[in-house]
Amino acid sequence: MKQHTFSLQKARLRHTYRTRLQPDESICCFTPAYIENAYQWLIHQRRHYPDNADVWDLRFHWPQVWERILSAVNSGSYILSPLQIIRKATGETLALWSSSDALVLKMLTGVLETQLPVHPQCDHVRGNGGGRKSVLRTDRHLREQRAPFVFRTDIKSYYATIDKSRLYDQLCRHVSHPVLRNLLWQFLHYSVEQGGKFHTPRRGISRGSALILLLAAFHLYAVDSNFEKQQPLVRYARYMVDFLILAPTRWSLRLAGRDLKRLMAEYGFTLHPDKTQLGYTARGFDWMGLWFTQAGMQAIAPAPETNTVNALFRAATHAMLRWARKQGVEVGISCALHTYGRQLNQHPHVHVSVTLNK
Repeated sequence: MKQHTFSLQKARLRHTYRTRLQPDESICCFTPAYIENAYQWLIHQRRHYPDNADVWDLRFHWPQVWERILSAVNSGSYILSPLQIIRKATGETLALWSSSDALVLKMLTGVLETQLPVHPQCDHVRGNGGGRKSVLRTDRHLREQRAPFVFRTDIKSYYATIDKSRLYDQLCRHVSHPVLRNLLWQFLHYSVEQGGKFHTPRRGISRGSALILLLAAFHLYAVDSNFEKQQPLVRYARYMVDFLILAPTRWSLRLAGRDLKRLMAEYGFTLHPDKTQLGYTARGFDWMGLWFTQAGMQAIAPAPETNTVNALFRAATHAMLRWARKQGVEVGISCALHTYGRQLNQHPHVHVSVTLNK
């Protein structure tokens, strides 16, 4: 019964958007170049997927199916499938788009990148510098400007609490083509299937797609624009949903913090209490996994330092295990962490010892 209801809803959706297409609006949104670029991206992203993953079936039949997918997308008849719950070997579960859906969403991202505005203050967007530039800008500001006060925060459960209607209305102000609106509506109102049961969340959007980074930047464009007007009085930076405000006076910091809380309330978001810091830069703060003080960047932040060390161990052991598999041997591995070099400078690195079992 649930399967029948879901199919009926999809059929209604297909009919609705087919009837909305006008003759002058039926110009192709996607060219063969879009689907080829998305296909190469998909191959790279899912190159390590297990043998029974659907990406290998798509790759095997690609010469026969790519034109059919492209035609369905351009005609507005393509329907996104429900996300599937996948359990990894570690026990972790994740909701995954099918390979063809991931391909279409990547194509959609490529088109929307030229239509949706993203603010230069949003550092995670391609072309805005990324995390490295954000770190360097923050370090330079602290060294060259007087900024004794800091407000550092994060949005609690950002993707799970996004208002679908508000985001879709925002998108429609910049996207007019019905084919693009159709795909965006389906993406926002996604369903998840697990064991034959279907669930459509009332709020929030799916995180596992190429489109998510663009929407994360676009959705809070008004917030970025608001703080652009306050510069150079305060230094504002955003990376995804992480916010950093540096201010020369306590009063200017309070005003900026009040504005940010007001804007978050308008969107229906709340700031994460465990990731919010308000105080003096001299006491230090975490930004992009690094530790800053009033004198600039100092070291790896205390919390990410543990994650960095764990990543070192994983990278070293995985490299040895890959080598062992190629050689057809079993090995035992022991690792030792060294945190300082011979000159007593901080230099975390891992020494690996291997025992061979022929």
